[in-house]
Order: sequence, then structure tokens, then C-alpha cells
Amino acid sequence: MKNTFKFSFSIFCLAIFLLSSCSKDAPIQPQKDLAPAPLLSEDMQVCFDNPNNPYEYVGQQHNLGLDAIAATPGFENLTEEEAHNIATQSIEQNMGMDLDLNYEEVAVIYEDMTQEQPLVVSTQMLLDDDVISVNAYNKLLELQEIIDMSEGPEQLGNAIINLENDILQDDSFSEIDLKTVLGSTSMARHSFCYWMTASMDTASPWYAFVGEDANGLKGSVEARWGWWKRIIKKIRRVIRADIAGFQYGMRRFWVWTWRGPRIIWRSIVIGINYSYRAIWV
Repeated sequence: MKNTFKFSFSIFCLAIFLLSSCSKDAPIQPQKDLAPAPLLSEDMQVCFDNPNNPYEYVGQQHNLGLDAIAATPGFENLTEEEAHNIATQSIEQNMGMDLDLNYEEVAVIYEDMTQEQPLVVSTQMLLDDDVISVNAYNKLLELQEIIDMSEGPEQLGNAIINLENDILQDDSFSEIDLKTVLGSTSMARHSFCYWMTASMDTASPWYAFVGEDANGLKGSVEARWGWWKRIIKKIRRVIRADIAGFQYGMRRFWVWTWRGPRIIWRSIVIGINYSYRAIWV
């Protein structure tokens, strides 16, 4: 009996020793380090203006055109021509000018915009067709990187504004360089503002297409980051389409020698309509 007790006690002590040794030698698991996620509330800043940008109106008119489309009954079922006409009328009414932009004359522009990566293609076309300089082309690539790499609204907005201000301090850009690049950056900021706001506002006509329910996520950093990643993936795609449409317009109208003051306004219409197309993809 004593021998049995001694043996059991020895086994017990050995087990304690082994467990103690294992716990001391086991590697410490690193804690998951998550940066603060964007706040999911109406207080989250998603809109960034730059009064220094002389083409700030590009993004503003883009958003007003989208509002005009969304205010149309049954806007989800508009044809491309109908959406084009609404966007054109919006710009003409806001600016008090006739754009002379019949759908039949510019339908070929929309036919061109079928690439999987439209912004990459439109930017390259601008360079290949000698619409913009190499310096302007590089700035547009910087814009694309900001859109793709920014991890939060504030980072994206401030980075674009800094890019714009750097461009404005450089006198080497031509007028068409500035119209194209600063028009693209303005559209990027205002497009981001428009679609991010829509993604959080259940009353927005666009919420059903870009939004996701974020209720109950404020207390969890991981949940907020998950929501942000899903939302930003959608919004990046639409922002790229918005800018690409504008750039396709600038390139086509320049090649067609439609180089007067209306070139930028006509290109805004193309951006609005391509944005409308992209939202359903």
C-alpha cells in the first residue's frame, strides 16, 4: 500500500514538474496589435476641401450630377443615354452654359470604357496621346497610389490635398496638365466624400448599393476594421471609375480638338455617367 502511494505521489510530482517546465519554455504568443479603426458615425470626417485647387468645382459638380440622377424616379433602371442626359442637364443648369454634348456624338467614349482597370488605362492613354506631360502622368500615378494604399479617410484626404498643393507650387505644368491632374484629384476627394457618406446613411438612395449595416460595431476595433475594409473596397472601385470617366473625356475631347473652355465640363459629365455605370458592377 505504501509503495503504491509513493509511486502515485512520485507520478504526481513529476507531472507538476513537467507542466511547470512546459509553461516556462512555451513561447509567448504575440498580441494582435490593431491600429484604431475609423469611427463609424456621422462624426467621422470623410469630406476634405481644398480652396487652393482652382478646379475644385470638378468634384463638386460631379456630386451634384449624381444627386440629379438619384433624384430621378426609378433611377436604378436608367439607360446610359438617360443618365448621360440628366448629368448634362445638371451641369448646364448649374453653370448656365450649353455643353453641346449630344449622347450620339460621344457614345463611343462610353464604349471605350470597358477595361477591368479603367483608371490605369485612361491615365496611360493620356500620356500616349500626348495630352499630358510625363510629370503630370507621374502625379496621376501618385494619386492612384493614395487611393489604393490609404487606410482611412483622413489619410486619404490629407494626402490628396498635399499632392495638389505640391503641384500648384510647380510652374512646369501646362494648362491641360493642371486641368487634367487637379480635376482628377478634386474628383477623387469629392467622390470619396460622396460614396463614403452614402455608405453610412441609410436614407441615401445609394445606400442599398454601397452601404453595409455598421450597427453595434463601435465597441470592437476588429469589427470596425472589417467593416472599413469591405466598404473601402467597394468605394475605391467606384472612385477609380469616376476619375477614369473624367480622364477618358479629357483625352477624347482633346484628340477631337474640342479644346475650348467646355472641355472640362464635358469631361465631368462622362465621369458622372461612368460612375453611374460602375455602381452596379
